[in-house]
Amino acid sequence: MLLPTAKASVTEKQPVVDAMLDACGATYHVTPAGGFLVAANSLVEMHRIMQETAERHATLIQAFARTLSCCTTLQRRISVWADLLRDIDSRRKRVAEEERHRFQNRGLHLAQLLDLMEDENTARSAVKEECWGEYMALQHSFQEQMEVLLVQVVVSSVCKREKQLHLTRQQNCREKLDMIRGYIRQRVEQHRARLDSVVEAQLGGRNQRQGAQELARAHAHLLREREQSELRRRKFEAAMERTRSKSESSRAAREEAVHASKEKLWRRHHQNRAARERLQQARDDFNETLQAQVLLQDMEAKMTRQVKDEIASFRRQETEHVAQRLRQERQRGDEAAIRAAKAKERKTMQHELRLRQAKEEEERRKRHAMQKQLDMQQRERRAAERLERAREQQKRRLMRELIGVEASLRKLPLYEHRAGRTSLRANRCDDQLGEPLVLTSGKKTYTRILSESSLRGLFEYHATKPRAGSPYPYATPGR
Repeated sequence: MLLPTAKASVTEKQPVVDAMLDACGATYHVTPAGGFLVAANSLVEMHRIMQETAERHATLIQAFARTLSCCTTLQRRISVWADLLRDIDSRRKRVAEEERHRFQNRGLHLAQLLDLMEDENTARSAVKEECWGEYMALQHSFQEQMEVLLVQVVVSSVCKREKQLHLTRQQNCREKLDMIRGYIRQRVEQHRARLDSVVEAQLGGRNQRQGAQELARAHAHLLREREQSELRRRKFEAAMERTRSKSESSRAAREEAVHASKEKLWRRHHQNRAARERLQQARDDFNETLQAQVLLQDMEAKMTRQVKDEIASFRRQETEHVAQRLRQERQRGDEAAIRAAKAKERKTMQHELRLRQAKEEEERRKRHAMQKQLDMQQRERRAAERLERAREQQKRRLMRELIGVEASLRKLPLYEHRAGRTSLRANRCDDQLGEPLVLTSGKKTYTRILSESSLRGLFEYHATKPRAGSPYPYATPGR
């Protein structure tokens, strides 16, 4: 039962409620107190209409969200494609400008290339002549140094041989002196032994006089022998002194000779070391010259290969340019032929279209003339039927709206208005809307519509918009 509010009068509410119930097509009765009694089947119909309206609204909300996401994605893609097109256009212009500049300056580049090749050939010839002159000079100097070294080696071998002979002579002289000294010592020992035997024989005789004479003679002989031995000793000492002085002088001479030979050997060692250093320097210079010559040959081969590559690339670029120009001319001719064929076909189609339109216009005039010949009574009857259907539709629409108003009055509102702000009501259980359908297995199923929690989530999303600029409005790529 729908009752008017305390603030609204009956005269204000009744026309509105009548219109709503008539639009919904509901069956109702008006009470004397100003209320309305609505039939149960009308309430069910109004409930069904409310479900359809809610489902349609949810579908519209989802479609709006998807459309908004698609629009955002399309805007981003359009901006990216615009940037790409601008970049491609700028690159095309730059390449065209470079190609035009290269085509204009190809003669200058060719002249520069020829000048560079001539300068390189001149420099290569100069470097080759200079290196060959240095190589010949190094060859002559190396030959002279080798001759000097050979002479020095021969001289050093001769000096070594002379030194060996001198040392051999000194050794022979020393051995001879030792042999003479041993012989003299042996003779003195033999003479002393003979004198002792003579003295013993004189002392042991039977005749004392004879023994005395013999003793005197022996004594005299002994004295004479002693004098002779002393004389021989003095001679031997003088000879030994002469030999010693001679050996001292020879030793001093030998020391001087050894010192001179050492100095000579030291000088020869320095000369040999200097010669070895000069020989090593000559070898190093020769190796450096060979390395420079090899490096020069490598540079020549590299420059020749580079020049050949540049000439081949220049010819290839010229060939590609000519081929590209021929392709462009052929493509332009094909495009012109295609455009002419398309223009001819377009003219033919336009002519056929004009003929078809004229024919259709003629038929339309004929149909219009036949339509005018219809019976006015039949047209009036159709107009009356249309008015009746419109009235019935208006009545059913009013009843649906009345059912919706009643449902909104019976149930708590989905949205709450507090402190000038609209928000969703919390803690509302989601009831199943609609009658269940019993399947063949005995289970019940319901019409799949959006629940109040889903509507609440959609409302919160569109109220807060946490991902308004994201291409994924309802979920992230990770979920």
